[in-house]
Amino acid sequence: MVPGLSRSHSRTSSLPCSTHPLISHLEVEIHEARSWLALSNRDPAPATGLRLIDALISTIEQVLNVTESRESFYYAECTDRLLDDLLCLADVYGSVRSVAIMLKQNHAELHSALRRHDATWLAVSVKTQRHIEKEISQLAVAVRHVTSSGATSDIEIGTVVREAVTVAALASVEVLSKVVLTSSAAAASSAIVAMGSSRVSLMEGLFKKRCSEKEKEAAAIDKLKALEECVMDLESGGERVFRSLVKARVSLLNVVTLSF
Repeated sequence: MVPGLSRSHSRTSSLPCSTHPLISHLEVEIHEARSWLALSNRDPAPATGLRLIDALISTIEQVLNVTESRESFYYAECTDRLLDDLLCLADVYGSVRSVAIMLKQNHAELHSALRRHDATWLAVSVKTQRHIEKEISQLAVAVRHVTSSGATSDIEIGTVVREAVTVAALASVEVLSKVVLTSSAAAASSAIVAMGSSRVSLMEGLFKKRCSEKEKEAAAIDKLKALEECVMDLESGGERVFRSLVKARVSLLNVVTLSF
């Protein structure tokens, strides 16, 4: 720490946004993420969103390790809020890892129950799937807290970093929404099979009913395949984002605890 000064003492020096390549790169990534958000309905898989989020957080971590920006954040009022937001996102993505494991396990149960034509166990697995979806929705609510903090800052570099964090949070909400939609579609399709399998059909029209049951089962398997791919994306991409968030927050913690 500089003698006679504290972190509460405002300082306006900042990393020039227009000249430093890292800042220019971060602004490009912000634009790419916003573009994806604007057209995200065309991309049902979460993989692209997670890649963009990881890129944003990784670049933030690099920015925080530049000497000029470290000095600026040391004296900036926005630093504490940024620490809180990074912690919130890290907590969410830590929970995402657990959710991905639960989704993977229940996916296996759903698939097994469909193959065995076990209507009872299929219904139980669908219920479990709905519970997991609620947990994912609660994580999205937690992330929205970060998006409400805005992108304003008392230093120039802080405004760009805050915008990047806000966009990463918005993209995270969209990713979690895609997971819920994919999971819900698989659960709904499996529930239809469960209800159909539990009915006792009349002999009349039995062949037609069997064809219908096979079609429903095939549709459910397709939805489960989509869910499997979604969970794989969430598990691998979520893990990368979590590690990047931890590294970024550690870098910012070093800013407030180390002297220059």
